[in-house]
Amino acid sequence: ENENLIKCADPRPPLFHDVPSVLADTAVLSCMNQSLTAFRSPCPEATWHTEAFKGRCTYIRTVNDQAVPYEVQNMMIEGTGQEWITTDIETGHSPQLAAPDKLSGIVIEIAKQLEAM
Repeated sequence: ENENLIKCADPRPPLFHDVPSVLADTAVLSCMNQSLTAFRSPCPEATWHTEAFKGRCTYIRTVNDQAVPYEVQNMMIEGTGQEWITTDIETGHSPQLAAPDKLSGIVIEIAKQLEAM
C-alpha cells in the first residue's frame, strides 16, 4: 500500500457536509486519494507572480470548509506574497454543489470586476 497518499475513509463530512444528500452520495463516488507529494514538493513560481496578474488574482474562500478551514485558506493566500481579491461564500468545501447559483453569481461579479480593470 502506498504510504504517500492522503486517504479519507468517509469524504462526505469534510467535502460534502452541506451538499444535498443525493448529490453528496454521487459526489462521494468520485473521490480519490491524493498524493502527499503535492504538499511536500517545492512550489515553483506561478503565473500570479507575473506583472500581468498583479492585483488581478482572486480567491473565493469557503467559510464553513471542514477540509481546508477558513484560517488555513487565509494562510495559503498570505503565503503567496501576492495581493488577492477575496470573496467569501458561506459554504463548505464544495460550493459548486452546495450553492451553485450563489457561486456562479460571485464568479460573474468577479469577472465584471476584472473586466473593469
